[in-house]
Amino acid sequence: MAASYPVQYFGACLGSLVENGTMLTASPDGELSPGDVVAVVLASGLDSPYGELINALGRDGYTGMCKIFLGARTGEGSEPVYLVGQVNPPLISPIPRSAIAVMHKVIDAEKACGDKTDERDIAAVRLISQFAGEPASPIGRGFEA
Repeated sequence: MAASYPVQYFGACLGSLVENGTMLTASPDGELSPGDVVAVVLASGLDSPYGELINALGRDGYTGMCKIFLGARTGEGSEPVYLVGQVNPPLISPIPRSAIAVMHKVIDAEKACGDKTDERDIAAVRLISQFAGEPASPIGRGFEA
């Protein structure tokens, strides 16, 4: 069992699900299920659609984020693709496995939002959830706090 570690969420992409600045806990243990909030670190040095995103948002070639895991998909003869989404605005991003350094479940996301989730964000979650795929194993090792 690997150690869990803290992550601080910044932004508004998760709407009222997680408040900006909230300290969360991610764990490299356990399966990722559609609907889980995940901590994601994209890998650097990619010759892919994510190369410019990583360089624009990250430092030293890395960018980290918290998103809603929607599932994994594998096409015939291709690498796995992981779908992640957000609610503000409602968007889905397909990320190829080769672009992900770390993807771990945030184990305390439910307590972060409590009962203050607004109807608009609930509707956005329903919308993006229609694109859910298969559960997946976590990617990468844990970080030491």
